[in-house]
Amino acid sequence: MNLVQCHAVIDRLRTHFPFWGRTLTAQSHADLAEDWAMILEDVNPQYVSAALASLLSDEREFPPNIGNVNTKARKLMAEAEGIPQIDAGEAWRRVTRAIVGSGYGAVWEPSAKAQLTAEEIQAGEAFGLLRVRTRLEENAGTDYAQFRGIYEAYAKRASEARNTPPMVRNILAGLAAAFDAKRLAAPQEDK
Repeated sequence: MNLVQCHAVIDRLRTHFPFWGRTLTAQSHADLAEDWAMILEDVNPQYVSAALASLLSDEREFPPNIGNVNTKARKLMAEAEGIPQIDAGEAWRRVTRAIVGSGYGAVWEPSAKAQLTAEEIQAGEAFGLLRVRTRLEENAGTDYAQFRGIYEAYAKRASEARNTPPMVRNILAGLAAAFDAKRLAAPQEDK
């Protein structure tokens, strides 16, 4: 999305929310468009339009903010690109089927592992392959609950990474590099 397209989106929102639209000054309109263009710079306008239509189809008093539109548009992009949205229950089933016994241990079955998402693999390894393989029936609920917490943390992190605009990623990387440089330049105390 470029600046002109973002101005058009804000004008569209003004039409749907006239009271809100009357509160926008020319400067605040320009500032909003600039922010939207920075956040949505790598998003195809079709996804933004679809996200906006979806968000406007819900009953709402106030216009959707850029965070709502960004998250929805990027979710639509992920779906179009074939990035699966797998819930914890399905991830648990897929992971348990992908782990096989190997002597006294457990390993990934290669073809089944190839079908898993990175988040499923990370969660399975963090939970413990052997633990998944040797789970006991009486602990099934507890094992799943613990796996769910691990998987949901990885899935949330992946979703946040997908939803973070490139400009924001660059700013964060710059801050991290500056922090690391400052930390490395600081004198080290003897222990």
